Amino acid sequence: MQPNAADHRALDAGFNRLTEGLRVVEDTLRFSPSPRLAAEARRWAELRRAAGDTRRELEREIGAMATARDVAADPNAPVTPNETARADLDDLLAANVSRAREASRSVEERLRVVS
Repeated sequence: MQPNAADHRALDAGFNRLTEGLRVVEDTLRFSPSPRLAAEARRWAELRRAAGDTRRELEREIGAMATARDVAADPNAPVTPNETARADLDDLLAANVSRAREASRSVEERLRVVS
């Protein structure tokens, strides 16, 4: 099945959320005063880079996803209030690990439709 604009938008949003979540976890660990946690940042950076590589490989097959992006027409684009509140760094990490997990699942399911 040839992906349509909706597929491109869904994959674009999913990959963006995935890499954003991974980047927040990576940076939080990277700038931690704990050497052990800072060392963990490398593993998260590898995951983020792998997601980017996967996106680029997919775009070679189906075309650029961002060309279908239309944030202005997306009724669910605004950030909800609970997405802005974080109690502490543990909460920040948990929220972004969850974001990355959910986004990877969304990408996985959409890819089952288009490939």
